[in-house]
Amino acid sequence: MKKRLGNILCSAALIAMAAVCALIVRPCPLAAEKKRIAVLPFKNESQMHDSFFGNGLDDHLNAGLFQTKTYEIIDRSSLDAVLKEQRLGATGIIDPQTAVKIGKILGVDYLVIGNIIYAGIDDSLFLNTGAKVSIAVRMIDVATGEIIFAEKADGRKNASKLLEKYSNRYNLNLPAAKFIFAEAAQRAVGKIVDALYDVNPLEGYVVAIDGREAIIDLGREHGIAKGQTFIVYRAGEVIRHPVTGAVVGVKRMELASIKITEVDAATSIGSLSGEDKDLVRPGDKIRKKVS
Repeated sequence: MKKRLGNILCSAALIAMAAVCALIVRPCPLAAEKKRIAVLPFKNESQMHDSFFGNGLDDHLNAGLFQTKTYEIIDRSSLDAVLKEQRLGATGIIDPQTAVKIGKILGVDYLVIGNIIYAGIDDSLFLNTGAKVSIAVRMIDVATGEIIFAEKADGRKNASKLLEKYSNRYNLNLPAAKFIFAEAAQRAVGKIVDALYDVNPLEGYVVAIDGREAIIDLGREHGIAKGQTFIVYRAGEVIRHPVTGAVVGVKRMELASIKITEVDAATSIGSLSGEDKDLVRPGDKIRKKVS
C-alpha cells in the first residue's frame, strides 16, 4: 500500500500541487480544522420523563458529532464541573452571554443548547399509531456570542406493532412505549448531527488520479476508513445578492463519488463512480458524506 501510494504520489505530486494552488487562492489545508464543542444537557419540556430524555439525547448527539471526525467533544465530567462551579443547573436555557462565559472556561469554539419541545402521539399518521419527538438546537459561537446555528428537527417512529401486542390499547405509559419514543428521539438527533456537520464538514482534495481511482489528502489520522464515501465537487456559479450585488455563496458542481478502498496515515485511495467521473482532476475538492 505505502509503496503503491508512494509511486503514484511521486509521479503526480508536482502536477497535483500546481493544480491545487491554481484553483485555490487561500492556503490549502489538508483537512477541515477540528472545532472544540460542548453540548449541554437537553432541557426536557415534553410530557415524557425518563432517564433517556433526561440525559440520553445530549450523549447521543455527542456520539454522532464524534463520528463526523470534525469536532473535538468535551467530556461530560468537564462540563458538569464548570456548571457546578458557576452554580448553574445541569439543564435549562442559557442566554448567549452566559454561554460565552462557560465556553471560554471550557476552551471551546462552540456551545450547543438543546430543548426537547414535544414527545407524544404522531397525529400525522393514520389512527395516530406512532410516536413523535421534536427537538430544537442552537449553537453559539463562543468568540462572538452569536447564534450561528438554529434548527428544529422531528423524529417519528411507527408504533403499529405495539398496538398489535397490546390488543389495540395504545398507552404512552406502557414500558414498551419508551423504546418507541427513544428511537423517534434518536432519529431527530440524527437530523441535527447532519445539519451541524455542514457547519464544519470534513473536506480535502483530490491529489492524483490513477485510472478509475483517486488519491485524496485524507487518511487514517483524519478518521478515514475503508467503505466511507466522499463527494467530488468543483466551484461553480457565484451567487450574488440581488440588491447589494455582494457575493453570498458559490454553487457546488458535483462530479463524482469516491468510495474508499485503501487507507494510509495521511492519504487514501478510492474508486470513482458517477456519470462525470472522467472529469475529475487533481485539485478538485472532496467532502465526506455522513449519511
